Amino acid sequence: MTVGMSRLFSEMNKRHTISESAEPPNADLPTTSVLLIDGNHTDRKYFVDHLKGSFPDYKILDATTGEEGLTLCRSRRFTALYTGARIA
Repeated sequence: MTVGMSRLFSEMNKRHTISESAEPPNADLPTTSVLLIDGNHTDRKYFVDHLKGSFPDYKILDATTGEEGLTLCRSRRFTALYTGARIA
C-alpha cells in the first residue's frame, strides 16, 4: 500500500470513528464520498473494494484517467480524492 493510500485510510478511519460517535446519519446531510483515480486496473479495483468493504456507508467512485476524474469532479463534490502516481 502506498504512503498516500495509507494516509487516506487513516484519515477516513478518523472521520468514520467521529461520525459513529455522533448522532445517527441524517438523510439531509451530504454523504461522505471518495474519488479514486488510478490507471492500473488491478490496483484501482483492490483499493475500491477495500474502501467499500471498510466504509460501506461512503460513496466510493473511481476513474481510470485524470480526464475521467475531472469530469466526475465537475459533476459532484468529493470528501476525499486519491490519485495514483501516474495518471493521464
